[in-house]
Amino acid sequence: MVKPEEKTDILDEQSTKSRSAKLWSINLLILGGTIIALTFLIATFWLELGLTMDETVWLAISMIVTFGINLAGFIFGFAERKKNKRKAIVAIIGNLIFILYFFIIVGFSLM
Repeated sequence: MVKPEEKTDILDEQSTKSRSAKLWSINLLILGGTIIALTFLIATFWLELGLTMDETVWLAISMIVTFGINLAGFIFGFAERKKNKRKAIVAIIGNLIFILYFFIIVGFSLM
């Protein structure tokens, strides 16, 4: 016979696993990486898409939005270390790489 107490323990373990699998920092890392990839894809084919040099401000805006997303993911990563330490560390490092990448692009454009 299965005791009712055992069933609630199993349900509690499954609910904590599903909560730890859905970290905001990982989701923001994936979203930021996707936006960066799309931005560079669009920038590569900028003239072929019929866009002019006056519209390049949209590329900068998308990179600024991505910077904000990755900064939020970096901060959430520190807050989510208690839920799943390994995934949070991966998210912290990944978001930090994208943040540094943003500063490298800004520094390169100012030179």
